[in-house]
Amino acid sequence: DEHHLAEYLQSRLPELGLDFETYGSYVMGLVSEEEDDGGEGDWESILELLQASSESHSDNEQVWIDLKEEILKRHRAYLYEKKTESEEAK
Repeated sequence: DEHHLAEYLQSRLPELGLDFETYGSYVMGLVSEEEDDGGEGDWESILELLQASSESHSDNEQVWIDLKEEILKRHRAYLYEKKTESEEAK
């Protein structure tokens, strides 16, 4: 099964000058299928790596803050949808 963020990251990471195949797994590893949305220290490390590796947005701090917020928003929506589906199945 494809990770729930894969489609978004496949389009978003290249827009930020990053290769999805190389960096997508780092981001997807931060947000598991569980409630966990990664520790703050983990996010900081990954975002620093992405920013340093970006060919086009390495100087723009706000882009990375926005990326994290969008990923967490999508992840929480996915978890809510998954929880709702499992409750309806009961």
